[in-house]
Amino acid sequence: MSEPLRAPGSGPEAQAQALHAADDRDAQPPCEVESAPRPAALDAGDRALPMRWHGFLVRAMLFLTAALHALQAWGILSGWIYHGAQVRAAVYAGLPGMRALDAFFAGMLIVGAALQLAARFQLAARRARGVRLLTAAYGALLAGVAGYALGRLLLSGLSPLSPALMAQAGYYLGLLLVNVVYYRKRRGAFAPAKGEEV
Repeated sequence: MSEPLRAPGSGPEAQAQALHAADDRDAQPPCEVESAPRPAALDAGDRALPMRWHGFLVRAMLFLTAALHALQAWGILSGWIYHGAQVRAAVYAGLPGMRALDAFFAGMLIVGAALQLAARFQLAARRARGVRLLTAAYGALLAGVAGYALGRLLLSGLSPLSPALMAQAGYYLGLLLVNVVYYRKRRGAFAPAKGEEV
């Protein structure tokens, strides 16, 4: 009597081979899938720091102080600070270099105002260039006050340590130091421009 026909691969030997192959597959270590490296959050700590002062600068202070400096420059160039054209003419006649000194101080105020506005928009975009522009703005304003005080001393012998000039210089110096320290602690929260370092 002949044996019944079997489908290929359905015999005991084929089943045993299939079991051994399954055991071999189970014994192999799982293939490790390499995941894409995650970018290191270098600025996570910086972004966690309070940014209220930054928000105040961007939303209000830099606009306001730039406008005030432009107004002060107009007051100097127009002679308003002398309370009349006749007084200004007398001052300029007695101190010929005073006109140039006023123009210098007004020019530094305008430069400081322009730098403040430029810094405001860069800081709002979280650019590191904004910090440099802000530092340059207060540096220019401080240099303007110092130059004006020295010029007054040389031209007229007036003390450079007048209360108004000292207060203005102290204000600029204080803001310069505060912002340098403040933004240095948060440097990772600001993106450098192309080719720049934070």
